[in-house]
Amino acid sequence: GIAAPIIYTSATQVSAIVPYEVTGTMAFVEVQYKGVTSTPTAVALAASAPGIFTSNASGGGLAAAVNLDGSINGISRPVATGSYISLFATGEGQTAPAGQDGKLASAPLPQPNASVTATVGGYPANVQYAGAAPGEVAGVMQINLQIPAGVPLGSLAPVVLNVGGATSNIATVAVQGTTVLKGFA
Repeated sequence: GIAAPIIYTSATQVSAIVPYEVTGTMAFVEVQYKGVTSTPTAVALAASAPGIFTSNASGGGLAAAVNLDGSINGISRPVATGSYISLFATGEGQTAPAGQDGKLASAPLPQPNASVTATVGGYPANVQYAGAAPGEVAGVMQINLQIPAGVPLGSLAPVVLNVGGATSNIATVAVQGTTVLKGFA
């Protein structure tokens, strides 16, 4: 019974953001189009359900991530260990201050009530910031994290978020390698 902000629609799909007011363990989703309402579909709810956005929008592969210099992370623009990267995700759950459905993020930027941690290449990453992505719709979370030492150089390292005990999908970030010239160590 609560209207959800719509991100996009097509003939076969609707993408919407679960309103912050929706609580409990189960909800029924209905779609209305040209005055016709669909059959309600039951969906499970959780306090948090993080999902990292990926470059190909599949939920797998390269994360939709921005390097510290503003470039898009990828094979041709890898991040160095020790440097910072910004990831984007959804499913952070309730925030403080409380999220407002459909609102573009502005100061003060809401941050998840639940703790946010991350691993890169299996190593714990220092999460510098986790909260609303400035200028993006409520429900999009930005995570700024430091690439830990120990992540294999020249790799596509797996990245996993944990928000309040819920684990995200696995995405990857391109990590800068080193070049050793013959005769030089």
